[in-house]
Amino acid sequence: MRSIKILRILTNFIKINFFNKKIPLYLFIETTRKCNLKCKYCNIHNLYPQDLEKEKIFDFIDSIEKDLCLVILTGGEPLLRDDIGEIIDYIQKKDGILLGLNTNGLLIDKKLTEISKLDLITVSIDSLDKLNDDIRQNSSFKKIIENVKLIDKNVQVSLYPTITNKTMDSIPPLIDYVKKNNLNLYFNIVADIPELGSNEAKKLGITPIEHKKIIELFIKNKDFVCFSKKSMLLSKNKPKKCPNRNKFLYLDAYGNLH
Repeated sequence: MRSIKILRILTNFIKINFFNKKIPLYLFIETTRKCNLKCKYCNIHNLYPQDLEKEKIFDFIDSIEKDLCLVILTGGEPLLRDDIGEIIDYIQKKDGILLGLNTNGLLIDKKLTEISKLDLITVSIDSLDKLNDDIRQNSSFKKIIENVKLIDKNVQVSLYPTITNKTMDSIPPLIDYVKKNNLNLYFNIVADIPELGSNEAKKLGITPIEHKKIIELFIKNKDFVCFSKKSMLLSKNKPKKCPNRNKFLYLDAYGNLH
């Protein structure tokens, strides 16, 4: 099954890069806006706690499954959904689609059966100490690390820090941790996002100098850190448009497609 999924990715990559086809390869589904954390840089816990209807998820997957290579279930916290197992099972029945899930890690031990059916999982953690718990309020770095160790070995695990001016010194230890435990590291740089961003987001933003420093660190550790150098370059202190933006679709919790 995994070989079929990899073959689809390679086939569609060729279509896009050599035949200039505009194909949505990656679909992010905001399964819910409910969240059990109150991160200082995020405002989602103050928004209407909307769940995307399960039937809408299924219908949309059916409508574009031919070209899809990767589906990521996100939130909010997707593991808060009682029917997350049904959603995972439905998508995994589709040939050739890799399935991942983004989580804050606190409910992993409660959903191990469902998680074992994923191809990959990304776990949010900003630091390997209490700084994580201070920024990601209601979180527990100890609980997250304990839960990560419980995940089925066939599921690819990545850690996912949101980088702020408070956590710059926390990134090297995270890189060392993923190296030692054969994991990957994705990352997000804090941003003042309309609606989702909080009043704290601007205060936690990093400077262009800090941005350059962190990218240089990631380049040195590129075997473990997943990112696009082109999409992370700064131009006049503002991010350039992502060169891969036409390959992504985002279905939000209200059923709107972006």
